[in-house]
Order: sequence, then C-alpha cells, then structure tokens
Amino acid sequence: MLTGAFLAWGPIGLGNGPLDVGNSAGFVDGAEDVGPAPVGLMVGLSNSGGASAVISSVQLIGARGYPEPRVIALHAANDISHCIHAPVVSIKPRLTLRECQAQDLGSLYGRPLPRLSSGWGYQAVAVLSAPASDGCWAITEIVTQYRVGIRHYAATEPGLFDACGVAASENALNAAFASIGGAPPP
Repeated sequence: MLTGAFLAWGPIGLGNGPLDVGNSAGFVDGAEDVGPAPVGLMVGLSNSGGASAVISSVQLIGARGYPEPRVIALHAANDISHCIHAPVVSIKPRLTLRECQAQDLGSLYGRPLPRLSSGWGYQAVAVLSAPASDGCWAITEIVTQYRVGIRHYAATEPGLFDACGVAASENALNAAFASIGGAPPP
C-alpha cells in the first residue's frame, strides 16, 4: 500500500509541513445575511520552508450537524488585512469583492509560494458557495493539499467560520456560531 502511494503521489511529507494556512490562532468569525452570492473568506498564508510550496486543493470540514460550503476558487490578493469576509460580486475575469478593495492577483492553485523570512506575507481569498437562504454552513477546519518539490503534504488548520442566509432565524444564526466555538450574544 505504501509503495502504491509513493508511486501515485511521490514521497509523503510528515505533519502539516512548512505551509501555514488560515487562522492558526483560532479566530472565530461569522457572516450573517450573506444573500445568494458566494462568500469570500480571507486567509493568510505563510511558507516557512526552504523551497516554494504549490497548492493543489483546499477542502473544508464542516461543524457537526452543518454542511460545509463548496470551494469555488482560491485567489491571491495583495492586501486583505482590512477585510474579514465579503460577498463576492464576480469571479471572472477578476475576483471582485463588495465592500473590500483587495486587488485580485489570480488563482493560487498551481502558483509557487516562495519562502517568507517572517510574517503572513501572502493573502488569499477562498471563494465559497453561499448558504441556503434559510440555512447556515459552518467550517471547523481547512485542509490544504500541497507539495514542496516532490514531497506532498495535507496540512490541517483550524478555520472557524460560519455563514447564514438572509432568511435564517436568529436561533439558527446563534446555533451556527456556537457550533464553531463562538459565544452567543448576551
């Protein structure tokens, strides 16, 4: 079995590898009344390794009892430090976010991310499918599959985020936020 995996994917890296994705500090966030448009989830990227990392896929793990959104696209952005989440106005020809002036730098899939000397120098926007108008989705983990040279990694990081549709009840909003570790409002 290990020989088959080696032949199919090359050497498997141990642990998460050198790429950090998302909010490792466990930041809990939610979006209400997102409407039918996709949601832009802002994440930071940091490569602490000696060689470039190349992302091949991103998978989201939902909170218990909640669906996870579908990842529509993963784009690089020049500055999203002032953005938390934003409705996505369009993806093609360029990613455009409402209420957020980040500049789209194109798809991150297959793009080499070089080593950084310090900090979260790379910013990403994961474009996620909208929740049902009367429902919510919730994310507890982000799984990023990537390679560095011939080594392949599957890094799992906390990604505590939920979103609810415009017709979701206040109880549904509070329950979704609590499912990712958020405290309900007083």
